[in-house]
Amino acid sequence: ATLQRGAGERVGGPLVDRIAALARRHTPAGRLDALELRLLRAGTPPGWTVERVLVAKVVLGGTGAVLGGLRFVVAPSTLGVALAVALVALGFFGPDLVLSHKADQRQQAIKRTLADAIDQLTVSVQAGLGLDAAIARVGATTKGPLAAELRRVVQDIRAGMGRTAALTALAARVQLPELRQVVMALAQAESLGVPVSQSLQVQASELRVKRGQHAEEQAMKLPV
Repeated sequence: ATLQRGAGERVGGPLVDRIAALARRHTPAGRLDALELRLLRAGTPPGWTVERVLVAKVVLGGTGAVLGGLRFVVAPSTLGVALAVALVALGFFGPDLVLSHKADQRQQAIKRTLADAIDQLTVSVQAGLGLDAAIARVGATTKGPLAAELRRVVQDIRAGMGRTAALTALAARVQLPELRQVVMALAQAESLGVPVSQSLQVQASELRVKRGQHAEEQAMKLPV
């Protein structure tokens, strides 16, 4: 089975693992946690793991250092030093910038579809479904990052996690204030015995008002 793998994979795999282990060992725990959170916010793109991101940062930063050093050797100057530093910084922080961009795009997509999803949850609950079944139905009948997150909530609940804990984990992954507000409202409704459909209606109405205000704000920034 080992010989059936390509030579590049046989040689590169252990090397990548070694670089990842070294990078993880010398990276502060707080930065590792921030990187994991950034990956969660970005939806954990296929092939993106903490180890691979660390390896990419090391390799790209090292490549930038080599290119900058060659440029300085060919033409020594202050500009060459600045260019070398810029290449190292760009290579090292490039993966972070890409992840942040993906996370922002994903958050905006969730924000645009959140009010509609809450409306569908409200209709499903009013039709007689329980909240868990309504979440499963909305996750199964819609598409996009919010639908994927709802399907994960259903999986967490089926795995034995409480509904409030699963929704709280959803809010922690997405890091969107509007979604966190919905989760808090549902938790309060469950603890106080308030009808879930009533709480969902209020949240959907507030989300639509906020979405309209955001649209007006963006329109005011446009030229005539």
